[in-house]
Amino acid sequence: MTIKDLPILGNAQIPVRIMHYSHKKDNKRFFQSGFAYFGVADDQADVTGPNGEDLGSMGARMGGHYQVIQNREEDRVTVIIDVEDLWDSVSCLLKETGVEVKLEGIEKIYKKYWAKKEKLDEIEAMQKDAEMERMLGEEKASRKEPEPASEEIRKIDDVEIIDDAGWDLNKEIEGYDYHFDEDYKFDRNLGLGVRIKKSDGIIYKSVMREKVPTVTLDISTWRGMGCGAIHYYGDLKISLPHFESESRENYFSSAWEIPLFKNDTIKMTHVLEQWEIDRYPDNYRDNRPGQYIRGFYTPEGAKRAAKEFFNKHFGQDWELVIEENY
Repeated sequence: MTIKDLPILGNAQIPVRIMHYSHKKDNKRFFQSGFAYFGVADDQADVTGPNGEDLGSMGARMGGHYQVIQNREEDRVTVIIDVEDLWDSVSCLLKETGVEVKLEGIEKIYKKYWAKKEKLDEIEAMQKDAEMERMLGEEKASRKEPEPASEEIRKIDDVEIIDDAGWDLNKEIEGYDYHFDEDYKFDRNLGLGVRIKKSDGIIYKSVMREKVPTVTLDISTWRGMGCGAIHYYGDLKISLPHFESESRENYFSSAWEIPLFKNDTIKMTHVLEQWEIDRYPDNYRDNRPGQYIRGFYTPEGAKRAAKEFFNKHFGQDWELVIEENY
């Protein structure tokens, strides 16, 4: 707005920020943002910068009419009034006798902002409705009855699972002895009772191979056959159930597609020590102390490790069979 358009607010003493000043020395005119704060009425104030430098002078007449040295049409000024200060001053005026309060421009403001207020009210109502709908949905979900079991056919690869008998068919047996927790125990009925239908259309059921489930220790070596071979290896092989046809006598099938029946071998290991690396540097060129290593220096070492693992994780419900293939 131009200087002549500034509103007259009465005699209220209102602190203001004025953004137009003139330099005292050469009377050059500048335009600056928020560099001074005035709390004086009908007076002129010197304006200094943040480092104390002289910026010029400014006139300020409290009550809303602000002076500058030249009142020209092209001069523009921005005024910032603290609303709290304004209201404090108006409140003081209202307490005085003979004061008549006339609020102008209310209708214009009303028309401009009321539509926005109605829109905000509408959005707030929508938010409340959405929150109520969410709360009702959560309450309904908490009371929701279990859905009936899906009739969708369950398959693993090409094998249809008719009954998993309560076993986790996707859990494959670990391949190394160090993967098992200290307190882990193999169930002697592992995998029994599973019913499947294979691609030939025949239904099979997993049954035990022997009256007592067995674990077979297979000891092997490359000594005497491979250059530099020094180790004996021990593998424990579990007698997992096999699948027998329910409709054809003595007709069996494997089920390698199902993870639970995929691996039946657990490899025995020992923890490598520094003396082994020092003694057999060619064999342990890429290894370091503390690693789990397959292989033992004698068959007895492989037996000890296998028996210890068997007693800890299988026990009396299983039978240990030792085969020495060396």
